[in-house]
Amino acid sequence: MFAKCTTVEELFAQTVGYGSSCWTNLSDAGEFMGEKAAAAALDATDRLAEILADAATAVQTRPSRGSSE
Repeated sequence: MFAKCTTVEELFAQTVGYGSSCWTNLSDAGEFMGEKAAAAALDATDRLAEILADAATAVQTRPSRGSSE
């Protein structure tokens, strides 16, 4: 579904946009607030960067297997 996305930002933006259309009665769903959705996608991108950085730090500081620690 998102195979054409080439960046994390694009993936999140496409996901948010797609999610906005997942209603049983889209015509009564109201108006889509694209700027707010784009901001949410950017916030998610920033948070993903933090999570990945924390995970990388955790891997780097983990004692290696077979160490005496």
